[in-house]
Amino acid sequence: MASTAAGVAVGSTVGHGLSNMLFGGGGGQQVAAPEAPVQQQSYDERRMGGACEIQAKDFTQCLNATGNDLSPCQFYLDQLKACQQAAAQY
Repeated sequence: MASTAAGVAVGSTVGHGLSNMLFGGGGGQQVAAPEAPVQQQSYDERRMGGACEIQAKDFTQCLNATGNDLSPCQFYLDQLKACQQAAAQY
């Protein structure tokens, strides 16, 4: 249950960061984005805490520390994407 909530939180944060990057943002007015649907994790992901949990946490922490400014967090986003691509092959 906790890992599902963490996945939703990460998805929401990533979605907001990407939306701000693509469509601008940070102008003081924030529009609520729809929540991402909850994805079911496989048995292995639940058992191991998710394939990219560390990268997702690093990226989320960076976004939180910079007020959702994606520019300084690009490295962490790239690491998360690389991890997700590698995990998708399994």
